Amino acid sequence: MKYHILAVLMASTALLPIRPVSAETLRQSVDQALVAHPSVEAALAGKVVAKENKKEARSGLFPQLSTSLTAGRMFGDNSTSRGLAVSRGTAYSWLGEGSASVTQPLYDGNETFNRIDAASARSESADFNVIDAKENLAFRAVQAHLAVMQAQATLDKTQSYYSIIEDYLDRIKLMVDEGVADESESAQARNISLMLKSTVTDLEGQLEAAYAGYREIIGALPKSDLIKPVYPEELISQDVEEAISKAKAEHPFVKAGEKELEAAGYDVKAEYGGFYPDLDGEVSYLKRDQKEEIGGELTDARAVLRMTWDFETGGAQGARTRRTRAEYSEILAQNSERMRTIEGDIRRAYAEYETAKKQQDLVKKREVVTKELFEAYETQFEGARVRLLQLMQAENQLFNSQLETIAADYRYLLAQYAILASTGQLLTSVSSLPMEELERFAEVSYKDISDEAIESSDALADKLHDSSK
Repeated sequence: MKYHILAVLMASTALLPIRPVSAETLRQSVDQALVAHPSVEAALAGKVVAKENKKEARSGLFPQLSTSLTAGRMFGDNSTSRGLAVSRGTAYSWLGEGSASVTQPLYDGNETFNRIDAASARSESADFNVIDAKENLAFRAVQAHLAVMQAQATLDKTQSYYSIIEDYLDRIKLMVDEGVADESESAQARNISLMLKSTVTDLEGQLEAAYAGYREIIGALPKSDLIKPVYPEELISQDVEEAISKAKAEHPFVKAGEKELEAAGYDVKAEYGGFYPDLDGEVSYLKRDQKEEIGGELTDARAVLRMTWDFETGGAQGARTRRTRAEYSEILAQNSERMRTIEGDIRRAYAEYETAKKQQDLVKKREVVTKELFEAYETQFEGARVRLLQLMQAENQLFNSQLETIAADYRYLLAQYAILASTGQLLTSVSSLPMEELERFAEVSYKDISDEAIESSDALADKLHDSSK
């Protein structure tokens, strides 16, 4: 799967009416998503399917037991009845017949063994698919978590600044009334105030959309304030080529493809096994009870070797063999595409990381400059060298630079988590949920989708929320 790296997080999220006193970590958000999101459940279901397919294929090595029982009435007109019947040469009789046989496959061109190996490889591929699904979901949870935090920080900063602007506006109105400022200055101040009010309204709407995104990924709204995660910079390799080489060897997306290719190779061998004869050992016993006029009692016990060799004159066997070879070639090409996808994702992630890092340094410098400019204007205003409107405009520039700093900071943070996601290392960095917990819940769900299973899921989710940092 491709990891989509956001260049800039939207300044959004929903404003909650009351803020809780506790806090929720990124790890808790990710764990909750892993428990509740259908994509992980689907991957786990696929793992169960693969495991059962492996058991089904392995059953071909064991003997097959067959039994039958027949009871009823029959009519006969044959040489036996004509020889023994004294009237019309026909006879009626009650019939009872039972049979049992045990057939042990001995040789089938190694088709069964290859089917087992193919199923085993697909079972391993399903394991890697579960990890890959969790990796992708973990990154989406990180995006949702950081989007909420950035949006909340942006909205808080904007609302705080709005009260400052309103104070400026009141002071300028007073100065206009006293004749020390003209109406144009008041109009400019009102324009800044209205623009800021419009921004607050827009941010509140974006906030609601961001919380909706959070709920979609995590499964519920956060029960408390979110905690900003630390920079995972120490987990990131500074050499992009080394990161690419390691990901190509260890990434679950790549490993899953390798196992699928291995399974396809065994499928080809299995189809070639169909060109060979099948040899089975069979032990059977037949017991029949009927009138002498029909044929009398019969006992038939056998221990035989049976060889069957099927020839499909329509070319079906050859077609299946060519199809599996084509499927092998298809998966081989898909694996090459996976390698390119992984490499492309990593290079884009590192490019975004370097850009975000430089951008963060620049906006911090700009914030320092605008702060110095504002402080200088404050000094000049006290000396009556600049007007109040100019001081308001200078503080507005400082506010804009502070918003840019917030956006750059979250962009840089997300870029680091994006590198971990693209290299397949994110899950171990942000999740504390053991794989056994997910598999245990999945096993209960597949066996019995009942109220008990649902309550088990809810209990696990509550446990994650109540867990300590």
